[in-house]
Amino acid sequence: MNTPTSTRAGRAAPMSPEERRASILAATVPLLLERGGEVTTRELAVAAGVAEGTLFRVFADKQELVRAAVAQVLDPAKLLDELAELAATSGGSSLYDVLVRAVGILQVRGQRITSIFVVAHQLLADEPGRPGGHSVASPHGHVRDRPHPMDLIADAMTGLFALHADEVRRSPKECARFLTAIVMATIGHGVPSSAVPLTPEEVVGLLLDGLRFRTEEN
Repeated sequence: MNTPTSTRAGRAAPMSPEERRASILAATVPLLLERGGEVTTRELAVAAGVAEGTLFRVFADKQELVRAAVAQVLDPAKLLDELAELAATSGGSSLYDVLVRAVGILQVRGQRITSIFVVAHQLLADEPGRPGGHSVASPHGHVRDRPHPMDLIADAMTGLFALHADEVRRSPKECARFLTAIVMATIGHGVPSSAVPLTPEEVVGLLLDGLRFRTEEN
């Protein structure tokens, strides 16, 4: 009996245009992050398992493929799913442990965004009509009339603090905003290398404990 993805000859059914596009992007993003501006269209096609001609039947040119890869990295959906899973499975964990895990997730996303923007600038800076690298979208992937990704991330982080609301002296929403700001400030584009990386433990310790020694008087 044939499966839904098989033809009568037992071969996999042809991919839909959306599936082909997703498959190419899934291979493109890691290669762009690994090879940077030196990546060739042949390498991209080989990584995606397609001929160069197929690559450019899906994307008009290399520039369009790079912009699509940037958009995929900026999409917060996977990050939000990870944070939601963390909230759902962290029962019994301490606030410190939950936040360390959350910060690790945020740092991975932030570092990928920074890296893909560096690559995109290298590959798109000379694109006609788009001087100075302005061909790249907002670092946070914001589209007008949609919720800003940073707001969605802060909402997800608020849920983590809400699980431990009795342990903090500010509202879960404020705590989430503080923590998100600290993480993003240390991994954003243009931050000096001497300022990063802070480990998740350092970020969480800074937020929860501050920098001053505590005495009973203060």
